[in-house]
Amino acid sequence: MTDKFYTIPPGLHSQAVRAALAAECPGISEYCHFSNEAWCYRYIDHNNGEYLHLVRGATTGVAAEFFGSSRLWAQIREVALRVASAEVIAA
Repeated sequence: MTDKFYTIPPGLHSQAVRAALAAECPGISEYCHFSNEAWCYRYIDHNNGEYLHLVRGATTGVAAEFFGSSRLWAQIREVALRVASAEVIAA
């Protein structure tokens, strides 16, 4: 468990990334809410009992503080980057 700041991959919370996560990583749930001028995202991997909590500033949206599973963050980030790359190539 760590507290770190990371750049959010393009389209992390897009429908395309959500669909890819659902297809490639069954068992991961995403919950989102807006609180205190920040977007809060919580991912839970029901298969491994791991969680990830991202807090993204509402105005910048470029960096997020997270705590929770580094493995889960790497998995989600990999899917998001792959989807973003595919969308750029398709355009």
